[in-house]
Amino acid sequence: MKKFIIFSFLIAALPVMAQEILIPFKSGEKFGLMDESDKVIVEANYDEVEWLGDEYFQAEERLLVNDKIKTDSGQIERNDLVAVKSLLYKGKVLIGPNPYSYYQVMPGMLISAWFTGDAEKMSLNQKQYDNLKGKSPAFFLYNLKGENLSPEGYRRLEFVDATGRSDQNPEKLKYALLFMENFQNEFEMAVFDADEGKIKEFLFQNVTDFKVLINDPKTRTYSLEYKDSNQDIQRKKVLKTSDYFLMEEMTEPVPDRAEILQEMDEDLLAINAQLVPEKAIKSEGFPHYFMENGILKYENDKGEISHVKLLAGSKVSLRMPQINRQKEDVIYKKGNLFGWIKHGIQQEARHDSLAYFGNSQFLICNKINSQLKCGTLDSKGNAFIPMEYDSIAGTMKTYRIDKTTGKFGLRKDKREASVGDSDFENPFYIKTEANIVVYKNGKAGIVKANGNLVLPLEYDEIGMNGMKTRGPAISDFIVLKEGNQYGVIMSNFDSESKQYLQEILEPMFSDFPAFYFKDYYGKKGFHLFGLMDEHGKIQAYASEIGRVFIK
Repeated sequence: MKKFIIFSFLIAALPVMAQEILIPFKSGEKFGLMDESDKVIVEANYDEVEWLGDEYFQAEERLLVNDKIKTDSGQIERNDLVAVKSLLYKGKVLIGPNPYSYYQVMPGMLISAWFTGDAEKMSLNQKQYDNLKGKSPAFFLYNLKGENLSPEGYRRLEFVDATGRSDQNPEKLKYALLFMENFQNEFEMAVFDADEGKIKEFLFQNVTDFKVLINDPKTRTYSLEYKDSNQDIQRKKVLKTSDYFLMEEMTEPVPDRAEILQEMDEDLLAINAQLVPEKAIKSEGFPHYFMENGILKYENDKGEISHVKLLAGSKVSLRMPQINRQKEDVIYKKGNLFGWIKHGIQQEARHDSLAYFGNSQFLICNKINSQLKCGTLDSKGNAFIPMEYDSIAGTMKTYRIDKTTGKFGLRKDKREASVGDSDFENPFYIKTEANIVVYKNGKAGIVKANGNLVLPLEYDEIGMNGMKTRGPAISDFIVLKEGNQYGVIMSNFDSESKQYLQEILEPMFSDFPAFYFKDYYGKKGFHLFGLMDEHGKIQAYASEIGRVFIK
């Protein structure tokens, strides 16, 4: 995977200006690009086409490699299909087919490509094999003209920061600070000039034993140490100004990391102190329960501690055992029934199921007319979610591919817990989120913790999308399923109203909506969805109104 592990990572989000919009379409089993008038711009010759932002697309195909190459173990003959990717810009091939895993484009700045795998199986010719063997992963730096500025590649290629204004377009940044490691275990730091499409200068090159002493986020200063070609230890400070990057000798002592972190913590505490009333911070003096040597004890508001007397066979559980301090009623189980301990006294067990529900409520299930019905209430007995649902899930299940079957489906999330789940650290606690899924008569809906029904019980399934993507694609949304069709609930930030707006697309996609591009190509309100089959393979692209782009 990508190695952005030393410095903070920044991508300048630049607006896409008015231009011809290209949309991936499918013809047969292949993908191409067409414009809004359905005119084909790029023929459907690719296995996949993925938008990378701005006017860039990554296009994948399989090429037949039939040749003989010399390897370290001798000459081998190859007759295989190799997956390769090209980079398209404005409907034209900018970087031709290469056995890369992906491209990453920083609009108006630079392009990087990543190779990983077996060069013997993935290289396209002898020359490429000789270059790639033993280099997995390998990163390559390209300029926006598609020129490879690092033919031998790097073991690491990291974007650190950007500054300055482009001479060609003042809305764009001009200089990028890059950190690299070559395959001789040597390190480099360079300033890349986006206007010129090349490295302007190296701040240091071919050094060893590199380490970051401190990264000060307040001053945007990087304090570094390395050994130069003479094996002398050098300590440098890289400064970011409004128009360039400067490197200076470190004359002052190395800033203490702990002090900087403490400063940040103090700033955060100062902010919190302004937001939280002083009385809310104090916690002493309230009645509470705690466990001591396996025995439940109760301390009243006078500080008097008593041993809670329990009937034989009673099993108690605190909401958060690791905290071992609880002021609300305690749940216990005796036989097949559940009950509470209130004010230090065990009450009658008369509920078929009882669990802590989030941080302040309880989930109760009782048999009503031989059917189990569930609802929630607080410690004072105030009802929130009415006791009319067949079941209630505090956290949504997740749509993802099962590693065993290789098929897509709604799976129980690792964060989810239910009563009696022995794999969870507390089987009597159910974690909750903002959206709570309720089930009734085979249908699912969504309620809030206060009991308000915000999505009617009309769906066969409701779950979080678990497909992770890269680049500008968004995959964090709720999926609705009704019959064999899917819909989504999206939450997108609106720049005009300065708030998040929720959009609901009722089930209309026949394939699973795995991701979408918000305001595709800069066109406000146009969301382009990527639809996948049960094996996670892209089947088509579709608009937010349900139009599937197929020819």
